[in-house]
Amino acid sequence: MQHLPKLVAKRIAWGVGVAATMFAGLGTVAALWENPLFMRMTPTGGFEITLLLLLSVLAGIYVGLPQTECGKRTAGAGGVIGFIGIACPVCNKILVLLFGGALLLEYYEPVRIYLALSGIALLAIAVWLKLTRRGCAEAGTTMDNIARLMRTMKRTMLDRIKSVWPQETRKALRGVNQKQGPQ
Repeated sequence: MQHLPKLVAKRIAWGVGVAATMFAGLGTVAALWENPLFMRMTPTGGFEITLLLLLSVLAGIYVGLPQTECGKRTAGAGGVIGFIGIACPVCNKILVLLFGGALLLEYYEPVRIYLALSGIALLAIAVWLKLTRRGCAEAGTTMDNIARLMRTMKRTMLDRIKSVWPQETRKALRGVNQKQGPQ
């Protein structure tokens, strides 16, 4: 049980790492800021960095939670759709080959923000599913881990109290509690 706090810290660190990497990587690929690797052909609308931050934070939370099958496809779809929503519409060679630059600028550009918001909503749903779905809770997810952590902390505190307080003080306290009876 002593390894449980380390496990929680490891998951938090993993989630923060994924969120930071996703923000830096996707922001660079989408050319949301000037960089020597990619050049954006259309100006940013101002909402992309905020939506990328939300997308990255939700992905970090999802990855930081215990690994189960709950919401995996939803999280993956949310990440891809969210990235497509913040990316430059005419910089994506596959989309340009399939639909043409004029069609993308005419029809895709105005709905990009809704696409990015849809991706964020899907990732939020995946996090919610992972936290609340019964099958996930039975698989040893967050609530079980929190309960185990609380029991471990209680045992640790009791052990410390026993080691610090003299035997007579503990007996006296036990006697006071027995005289008061159940409340």
